[in-house]
Amino acid sequence: RGLLDSERWNRLVLASTAEGILGVDRQRRCVFANPAAARMLGIASENELLGASVCEYLHDPHSQGDLHATEADCVVCDSIDCAIPAHVRSATFCRADGTRFAAEFWSHPLATEGPDASPPGVVLTFIDVSARQETEEQLLLRSTLLESTHDAILAWRLGGGIEFWNRGAQRKYGYTAEEALGKVSHQLLRTVHPVPWEEIEGTMHRTGEWTGELVHVTKDNRRIRVTSRHQFLSSAAGETLVLESNRDITESLRIQEELREARRAADAANRAKSVFLASMSHELRTPLAAILGFAEILAEDLESQASKDAAKTIQRNGLHLLALLDDVLDLAKVEAGKVDFHREDVSLAELLTDLVELLRVRITRDCVRLRLEIDPAIPPVIQTDGRRIRQVVMNLIGNAIKFTHEGAITVRATVEGTSPQFLMVVVEDEGVGIAPEQIEHVFEPFQQGKQVEVGQNGVGLGLAISRGLVEQLGGVLNAHSELGVGSSFWFTLPMEPAGVADQAPIHPVGQGDSTNDMRSGPAPAPEEALRGCLAIVADDRRDVRHVAEYFLRKAGAEVMTSEDGSEAIALVQRLTAEGRTPDLVLMDMQMPRVSGYEATKVLRDQGYTFPIIALTASAMKGERFRCLEVGCSDYLSKPLTGDALLATCAQALTRGDQRKL
Repeated sequence: RGLLDSERWNRLVLASTAEGILGVDRQRRCVFANPAAARMLGIASENELLGASVCEYLHDPHSQGDLHATEADCVVCDSIDCAIPAHVRSATFCRADGTRFAAEFWSHPLATEGPDASPPGVVLTFIDVSARQETEEQLLLRSTLLESTHDAILAWRLGGGIEFWNRGAQRKYGYTAEEALGKVSHQLLRTVHPVPWEEIEGTMHRTGEWTGELVHVTKDNRRIRVTSRHQFLSSAAGETLVLESNRDITESLRIQEELREARRAADAANRAKSVFLASMSHELRTPLAAILGFAEILAEDLESQASKDAAKTIQRNGLHLLALLDDVLDLAKVEAGKVDFHREDVSLAELLTDLVELLRVRITRDCVRLRLEIDPAIPPVIQTDGRRIRQVVMNLIGNAIKFTHEGAITVRATVEGTSPQFLMVVVEDEGVGIAPEQIEHVFEPFQQGKQVEVGQNGVGLGLAISRGLVEQLGGVLNAHSELGVGSSFWFTLPMEPAGVADQAPIHPVGQGDSTNDMRSGPAPAPEEALRGCLAIVADDRRDVRHVAEYFLRKAGAEVMTSEDGSEAIALVQRLTAEGRTPDLVLMDMQMPRVSGYEATKVLRDQGYTFPIIALTASAMKGERFRCLEVGCSDYLSKPLTGDALLATCAQALTRGDQRKL
């Protein structure tokens, strides 16, 4: 009975164990199998294994995937044949359905009854290690990733030494793992924290991590700046570790600083450029004012026709220089992105019609025709910058007239697209054309096609300015041309609806002098408005004073002059005290000692309410607003023409002092 109980217990133990157990005889047949072995091998009952060859299920890991390893390669077979113990940590076993699993197995020879007897077989014990192998592979992958990253990753015990040091840390700091392990990280790297360590540790306890910038010193004494992340980890032994990952941003910060410095230098260059352009504008416009003014005076006073023609030649070339100066300033504004745009409701049909009529007089050849085609689908009024549209179209038509000796020039405006809609304006000519390889070059500053003839005006700025204006309005400007056939220049702009409710047509803006938008009502006759008025002309340039005085006196005004702002203030005060308050002051804004800005402000503060008209040679952004802000009633840009001067003065006198503050 005791033996029976012992055998029963043995069978219960074998049936209950989690390891698979097989008894294999010398012919490699299974003579015993427990339920765990059958379960892991995918067999319904352990009885099915009895008598079967174990080589159908157990395979050598070096079989290179062969499901039927040869006997010579089979570790199990070798263990059975040689009756020696064997242990394989990673083997590949095959289930009954052909699938595989990773296993670890042990093979032990069965005990013999005598010292010379051969073991009748072996006992194979195995376990499924698929989960363990997967975990090991994941750990290996993570370890590989940690070692492969360029970031420095280290782990250290709070108050203790470094436990982990990856290759990224070795590359970054120069210390090998052997040199770093066990060291206190803050001491090894001579860490400079942005705040006391206690604050960083407190943040980690509250949120689980801390991020910020640190300064470290490498083994070769280089200071580097890193972005760092600290977070708590628990080790297998239950200790609290700090996982620290650091990314070197030294080079990035250096590049950012270089970019900031380059931006500062560019801003300084732009400011210097603006100052230079403002100075150039003033210095060139001021003598041009005298040249054009005196040429106009000569053209009126000279009796000889030849002399009048000579004076008009001076005027014509002076105006050409003025246009060139304006183009250079416009190009600088376009390149700097500082062009003033004023969107308003504009009748495109009226703008183009007026422009075509204006430019038709430039055509000197009877065989050249200028015509206009407007798509009726274009709304009566659209919202855009009419002055800039006019500038672009005028340039395109002017070029077409310049290079068309015979044939038609067509200006066409159409609506393109549905949602959104675009305005397209095309200027086509039947002129000399442009070679295909030169098309893009004509949009570059100071570039002209090879078809330009001697004596033709222009230096190649108009198209560069026009493209820049169109692009800053949100559109594109392109061209197509063929030598000997003609050219087509077109631009498209987003079609924006008018802002007025009734969309009533209005006159296009931007025609005539830049000061036209500051006046309203019918222009009075200058002689009627100026006759008998007392005017002061304040300008440090004698020639400019003389030109202005000439036209004002000719219109019937009494004129007194001063050379700077302080003299102008004193003259107004003296005349007012005498009961002869001046009706009008023309004030140059760039005078020495006391500028026109200062003088205007002083006069307004003292209660002078009559018109003060700013005279300025500056054409830079914000100049008009600056003049109006200090108290000027109106604005005139040099060089002065007699008509513009008298019209502005008459308008100011007629409406009184209606300053735009």
